[in-house]
Amino acid sequence: RRGLTKHHESNVRSKERVASMNEEKTCKYLSVSRFGRYLFACRNDVGRAQSLYKANLLIASRFHPLLGVIEVALRNSLDRVLSRHFDDPDWILHRTSLIWKTIELYGISKNISRSEDVLKNNHSPITAGRIIAEQPFNTWTMMFQSKTYGKLNGIPIQAFPNRGSKQRREIENTLTQIRKFRNRINHNEPICFKNSIVDLSYVTNIHQHIVNALQWIDPDLYEWVKDMDTVELIIKKTNIANAQTPSVRH
Repeated sequence: RRGLTKHHESNVRSKERVASMNEEKTCKYLSVSRFGRYLFACRNDVGRAQSLYKANLLIASRFHPLLGVIEVALRNSLDRVLSRHFDDPDWILHRTSLIWKTIELYGISKNISRSEDVLKNNHSPITAGRIIAEQPFNTWTMMFQSKTYGKLNGIPIQAFPNRGSKQRREIENTLTQIRKFRNRINHNEPICFKNSIVDLSYVTNIHQHIVNALQWIDPDLYEWVKDMDTVELIIKKTNIANAQTPSVRH
């Protein structure tokens, strides 16, 4: 390291220590059970397992723009068709119809009531817009469950005017897969495995589900966000096709 000052040498050594954090520390901070899955896939090569873990994080991070757009677009599209159906833009506040008392809509009503309580506790105004925005993703996916969908007279499917021949079941499956994936990455769960083997087919399938859902609402939605969709690009750059030789290239 000729030509380096002591300060520069110290910085280099610091970077090396971070890059080569030992197995004990990795398991300490990530947990044995979490990191162990990566170790197993990489035949107990700590360095490669760390690279695979970072690659998993990097790929997951590229989904956030798409997930953010589909969640907002879905809830607003459903709000529009339900406002029209109930002839009330504040339908979510005026749940006086008996259908909201039925077991089929219990889960949705419970989510809405919980949001109202949160706003009350925060001394925030309770408006339809705030309640809509407060809803968890499963409020909207529950609307496509068979019995709930029936109680709502099949109205939710109108939120996807460009669905072609797609029916309730296919839309429910698509939204459920997206919701489960969203939960996985929000809890830093692995998305790069199929059983114990490194496999990105799950990731590529979810990516297509999100693209499909956006296009079923409005093809212009995906065209609008397409320049932020770097999922396929990062999969190519993150070389984990070979489970034993993952690498992360920024």
